[in-house]
Amino acid sequence: MNPASNIVLVIVGDNTGSLELLSSAVARAGLSIHTAVSSDEGLALVLREHPHIVLADSPDPLLADRIAAFDPAIDVILMTREYSDDAAITAVRKGAAAYLKKPIPFGALNEVLGSLFEAARRQEQTDALEAEILAGSGFQGMIGRSPAAVEMFSRIRRIAPCFRTVLVSGESGAGKDSAAIALHNLSAGPGRLITVRCAEMENELLRTSGTLFLDEIGAMPLPQQAMLIATLPRVHVIASTSRDLRPLVARRLFREDLYRAITTLEVHVPRLGDRAEDLPLLTRHFVAQSRAPIRRITRRARAVLARYPFPGNIRELREAVEHACAVAQHNRIDVSDLP
Repeated sequence: MNPASNIVLVIVGDNTGSLELLSSAVARAGLSIHTAVSSDEGLALVLREHPHIVLADSPDPLLADRIAAFDPAIDVILMTREYSDDAAITAVRKGAAAYLKKPIPFGALNEVLGSLFEAARRQEQTDALEAEILAGSGFQGMIGRSPAAVEMFSRIRRIAPCFRTVLVSGESGAGKDSAAIALHNLSAGPGRLITVRCAEMENELLRTSGTLFLDEIGAMPLPQQAMLIATLPRVHVIASTSRDLRPLVARRLFREDLYRAITTLEVHVPRLGDRAEDLPLLTRHFVAQSRAPIRRITRRARAVLARYPFPGNIRELREAVEHACAVAQHNRIDVSDLP
């Protein structure tokens, strides 16, 4: 976190005397305090300052709900003279960080506030660290710092300068096309990268000069496979597959000589489930690519993304973030924005 940055606290009360007393009692280094003397003024202040924490010494029972509707990631401490266990349970279930009975010992208040302050500071540090890591974790347009991603990047870097044919394997949506682009960009292959959808390919495409990216080579018809064998000595080929080709060879649906030729060198693109450490970086990367002015992702939205298995891999994550950015309100992504 930038040392000059502060954790923002908004205190909402019903008189200036109590606001001054509370401000003085909770003041600490790194805490920027703003005050409001009514719930309406307090909500306007929350909308403008987007604080980390709100201390609500207000008789308005709906203030916490209105703050949560704006951003549920804001920690709200409620203070009231009309304390009851049922009301406290309800408030916490609805998202309040604490529900305190007045008159409040300032020691107890500072203990609660101190815990939230440290949590907010850690989150700020995490956000800053993620941004710093993201800036240094790109490889030919791909993002990753996990061991699986680093191994893939390393293998691409080693193979790219010397291959004539290479197989890129991995599940659908894992990013095989991005790996193919990286291989071509770092290679000595001729011309541009020409993508060919093997299920729809035409014979003329095999006569094209350049590096061929044969997408889903397992779907290539046998006649085109024979033509490809004859073409291989004259072109650079990057083939991709999300299927195990060996059963196709055994069933004579894929030529064995072609299988041997394209599997001499292989790059495996790991599924997202095998590189879970990269999920926060990829999420931030896709948010940054959006034109929407998204400033943050709430903690509970992050938790939902972390728990979801993403069977569609990086493609599904990108689509989920694009959807959330399109429908999100108040420049933040919450659970309700996720598809």
